[in-house]
Amino acid sequence: MLTNTSVFLMFGWAFCLAIYGYIFSYAYQENVRVISLMVIPLGLGLIWENWRLSGNWYHLQIKLLGALLFSLFAFLYGKGETHYNFESHLEIWPYAFIAIFTIISVIYHDERVVLRVGVGLTLLQSLCLFYFTIERGWMDPSNVFQIGLLILIGLFCLFSIFHSLNYTKLTELNRLILSIFSCLAMLIFAVDHAIQVLQSDVAVNELSITFGIIAMEYFLLGIALMYIFQNFLMLEVYLPGKNRFYNRSHREVIKKMNGLHIARFESSQLHRFDAFLIIGVSVPLLYINYQYAFIHYYSLIWILFLIAPLLLELRRLFSTEKRRISHTK
Repeated sequence: MLTNTSVFLMFGWAFCLAIYGYIFSYAYQENVRVISLMVIPLGLGLIWENWRLSGNWYHLQIKLLGALLFSLFAFLYGKGETHYNFESHLEIWPYAFIAIFTIISVIYHDERVVLRVGVGLTLLQSLCLFYFTIERGWMDPSNVFQIGLLILIGLFCLFSIFHSLNYTKLTELNRLILSIFSCLAMLIFAVDHAIQVLQSDVAVNELSITFGIIAMEYFLLGIALMYIFQNFLMLEVYLPGKNRFYNRSHREVIKKMNGLHIARFESSQLHRFDAFLIIGVSVPLLYINYQYAFIHYYSLIWILFLIAPLLLELRRLFSTEKRRISHTK
């Protein structure tokens, strides 16, 4: 028996198949090839994370259809465009689709894309941020903007390291500051990673090992897109806008966001051994890669974000098993 949702999906997919079939067949006939193959792993990464968060096939289809339909606006005449350039519109379309799909996904999942963070993560982010500034050459004493940014980053990093190496109580204010720092750090890493990955596509146009590696980087970027956008939203509210400048309504929005930052940051302290484990693993790897450049710096940073929680979990499991064995004796 067909439900209203099933009928909507059926007509939606039929319409998209017809309209996009026409668009791509026309592009093929005109020999227009401006869409990168890397859009496929990027979109698959975003689809994968949507499925992992909800597992609802109907809702996933609705989000996809919404993105496909709204991204058709990319093919409309632009402001001031006198002669229609199909090739330029086709080039813009994949980015419009990915952007709309990301926005719809963040709105749908709401607070499920607000990741919980703790002192261990901010410690690792601090170490990686120092490494990042060195790799990016942000140590120019003649650049006032860079020096100011480095001072701000340095203060946040010192604050994070301080709280990771001692058992000072994590007050709501401390958790707010650390959560904002975490958002800022992840946004810096994510934007830089996206730029590097998008630029790497320029040199890859054939199937090879390099092609596969870059495709995997695009897939991982697709997985991270919702969290990148959510981090941006969690920082953007603190900035003045066209119709807001810290007036009453703006302060209310900031107050609500402060609560979200505080709620997502764990109040538990980091075990000192865990802090030294993070430092002992990440610092040598960062230093060796800086000296010998075995892999891209941005890839190493994301690898550390992946393996550090696994190491801490293994350490806890080992400690639990050790205590269990000692109790049974």
